[in-house]
Amino acid sequence: MSRLITNKLRIMLSTYTIRQFVTRIFDEYLWSLLKHIPGIEGIFLRFVYLKVFAKKVDGFVAVQRRVHIVDSHGLEIGKNVIINSDCYLGASGGIELGDNTTLANRVMLISASHDLFTKGTREYKKNTRKSKIKIGADTVLGANVYVEAGINIGENTVVSAGTTVLVDVPGNSVVSSSKIYNYTDVMRHNVQWRNKKK
Repeated sequence: MSRLITNKLRIMLSTYTIRQFVTRIFDEYLWSLLKHIPGIEGIFLRFVYLKVFAKKVDGFVAVQRRVHIVDSHGLEIGKNVIINSDCYLGASGGIELGDNTTLANRVMLISASHDLFTKGTREYKKNTRKSKIKIGADTVLGANVYVEAGINIGENTVVSAGTTVLVDVPGNSVVSSSKIYNYTDVMRHNVQWRNKKK
């Protein structure tokens, strides 16, 4: 058992610089406490934490309660960013959030992926690939959105709730993986057509 733990620790240390490793420890312990503090005090303390440990924070970022962050050293955050409750940011490969970006509840941004078929838990780390996620300015990600590693989402884009983003999204778009979305589009078109007839 101790040999397995030693091997895991060796693999982890080989993939991090000293600063990244220290940040990871602070994410595990200090962030785990800060993410539960309610009110304005909690938002302020989480902002200060990110100013210290994130790669870059250009302006104020409002992080609500219960946001889970792993590898905050890979976060680049623009101005006036809002991250709502229960989001998960796995930034080992890097996550860039543009100015005025909003993440609704339970958004998942995971910047590391691995092969679907691995030979077992010992092979897992060997197959891990880190790829940066870029979210453009003035973009809104709805509740329960999942963004795959290496994805770029353009500026001024809305990704509707419950969407899984597996390909790059151009700017000035509205995207959804929901089947109801197409039906909603048809309904909107019918209402506009009916209003024109009057």
